[in-house]
Amino acid sequence: MYRALLLVVLLTVGCAPHQPLVAVGVACDSYASSLRVVAGMNERGRLSPSQVRAVDGVVAMVSPICSNPSSPTAVEALDKVEEGVKALLRVRGDVDANS
Repeated sequence: MYRALLLVVLLTVGCAPHQPLVAVGVACDSYASSLRVVAGMNERGRLSPSQVRAVDGVVAMVSPICSNPSSPTAVEALDKVEEGVKALLRVRGDVDANS
């Protein structure tokens, strides 16, 4: 699942270089989905304190961008959203690997 979601994110964002607002929207949707999964893991007590801090850092970096994905600065920050999605997927992968 981890690799499939990452592949979808990378392919979808990669296919939209001429449509930057679409790319930001897709990346923010992927971020929201990934965050929901990781938040559920946290609610079940499956995240370590360091993983919670990592997720909190991602939220602090990405949420302001995705709260207004149509702004010009969001387009410029697309790489930060993609980085955030990858970080959340790594946390999820680490939890799954240790289960």
